[in-house]
This record gives sequence, structure tokens and C-alpha cells, in this order.
Amino acid sequence: MIAAPMKPEQEEQRMKTLPTAPPARPVIETIDLRKVYVTGDTELEALKSVTLSIPTGAFVAITGPSGSGKSTFMNLVGCLDRPTSGSYRLAGQDVSGLNETELAHVRGRRLGFVFQGFNLLQQVTTLENVELPMVYAGVPTKERRERATAALESVGLGDRLQHRPAQLSGGQQQRVAIARSLVNRPALILADEPTGNLDTKTTGEVLDIFQKLHEEGISIVVVTHEPEVARRCGDTIMFRDGALVEDQEQINAWKERR
Repeated sequence: MIAAPMKPEQEEQRMKTLPTAPPARPVIETIDLRKVYVTGDTELEALKSVTLSIPTGAFVAITGPSGSGKSTFMNLVGCLDRPTSGSYRLAGQDVSGLNETELAHVRGRRLGFVFQGFNLLQQVTTLENVELPMVYAGVPTKERRERATAALESVGLGDRLQHRPAQLSGGQQQRVAIARSLVNRPALILADEPTGNLDTKTTGEVLDIFQKLHEEGISIVVVTHEPEVARRCGDTIMFRDGALVEDQEQINAWKERR
């Protein structure tokens, strides 16, 4: 028996009662995050009570002049250092109070890193470089090989599996580094000045890869001092003197610089 169509008011009421999926947790959530360095009797507050939230799947640039606090923030978000006070949640997990061993576990399994200098092992192949994070994570050999191959194919290097870094261009080496950052399926990719050693054309190619990953739902944070790189990201967070810059017009003016 075919049911009679619902009246508009009935359909509206039905939609109100349907269960809804809970909103995704922010990939980065900090509350009053502070970092103070102490040398003798001198204290330097490198990060001043930073509170922010970056949604899952975001593509965000973090920028600011030298000494602004952006590198300190990057180190805390990357679980390379611990805050003096405040809290930091990575994809819902409070990591601000973890010890060194626990932080290393988070770095290896929940974070992917891309660095300006590529940080590839010169004596092994591209495939072996990409496999390395999975070796530390205890992934079986066959699965490591399959996942590393797929990651390299996803960045256009499926025909360079057995090449060593010295046989690759700078842009190709950075693509290997991006593939390496993906293989443990991290909650977040952190890229620290990833185009700093690249020419304009190659910079565009690397940013195209980041854009593709972002469109696939991967969360990406890029630390950069280059306005043209920040313009390719969805949003920009700016630091100055250890604090967030709240003036959006000031941020937009910086991004328009050539």
C-alpha cells in the first residue's frame, strides 16, 4: 500500500525529529595557551594566552614576523614542546599534559610533518623514505609497501619509487615529504615553510597538491612568511609579539602584498 504524501507542515515536523550527526570536533582547539622560556632570572613569554579553534578539514596559513610566536605555536601544536599553561586538544584529545613518551606516540600516529628542508634520508629510496613512519608505528611490511606506493602515486611520483633523493628535483623531494606525511593517516598535516626552498613554478605545484588534499578532507596547517602562499590557503592566522592579530583588515592587507 502506497502511503499518502505528507503535508508540508508534517514533513517539516518530521525533519525536526530526525537524528542529526554531531558536529566534527575541531582539529586544533587551544584555550589560554602560554609558553614562557626561563633563562636565569629572565622570563620570556613567547606565547600569550592564545585561544583559537581550527575546524577539521581546514586549510590554514599561520604567519607573522620573526619572533612573533608562530614557531612556538607550531612546536606546541606539533607536540614537539609542552605549554607552560593552558590547554590544547588535537582532534578532541587533550595532549597538553602528556609526557615525552606519550607526545612521541601522538607525533608518530596523529600528525604528519612537512619541512622546508625536506628531511629525507639520502641513502635510501623514495619508497623507503615514505615507509619510515610506518616502520616506527609497527605497520607490517606488506601493508607498508602498499601504503607508501599509493601515497607516492597520489603526489605524481609513482614512477620514482626506486630513485634516491639526490636523483630528484627540489619539488619532487618535497612531494616525497608530503607522501611521507600522509601514510599514517594523520589527523593533521603541519607544513613548516614547505615552499621556502622552491621556485615560483614548483611552489604552485606543491600548493596544488595541498589544495587537492584539502578537498579530500585532510586538515592542513601551513606556517609561512609568504603572502602568495597564504592567499592559497582558506584562512590566515597571524601572530605578533606572541599574541593573535585580531584585525582582519590588517591580515588582508598583508596577504595582498607582492
